[in-house]
Parts: sequence; C-alpha cells; structure tokens
Amino acid sequence: LWVVGTQNSSVYPVRISTDNAGNAYLLGEYFNTYLTVGTVNSETNTNPYQTYFIAKISSEGLVKWVHNITPMSAMTFPPDEAGLGTDDSCNIIVTGTFYER
Repeated sequence: LWVVGTQNSSVYPVRISTDNAGNAYLLGEYFNTYLTVGTVNSETNTNPYQTYFIAKISSEGLVKWVHNITPMSAMTFPPDEAGLGTDDSCNIIVTGTFYER
C-alpha cells in the first residue's frame, strides 16, 4: 500500500486506472504553471486556462512521469466526463470531448 500526493493547490484528480503490470494512471486537472506529483514535475504550463494531466505511478508507488494534456485556446476538456483505461499491452487510453467555452 502506498500514498502519493501533490504539492500544488487546485489539483483535481478524477480518474484512476491500472494496467496488467500493476502501474496506476491518474487523470485530472490543475490550475497552475506546473504540477508536482510525488517528486516529479509536469511540463511548464503556459496556457492561461486549466490544464489536464495524466500521471504514471509504478506498482511500488513511485511516480514515473507526469504529462500535460493542454487544450488549445479556450477549449475545455471536462475530466469528469472522460474515460481512462489501458489495454492488454499496457497502452493508455483516454477518451473525452473538448468543448468551446
């Protein structure tokens, strides 16, 4: 059993999924210039709107990476309407829709 936290305020994780290797994937959104999950930073966010993220956490609880899913212009990607999963080859699948604000 392990726990991973963020070091930023305004972080909203909304989906979690696991793969066949026991890795966990976290999907959510944040409002900041970057996001820290565990000790790993995302890319710098230059978008003035909220940014969405996906993070990979190993079966041992180590954060492997954090990547932004950045909408273009004033688009929004409601993560609470998104899906997150993996296939048998441990590929990550994210589904959802971008909306114009």
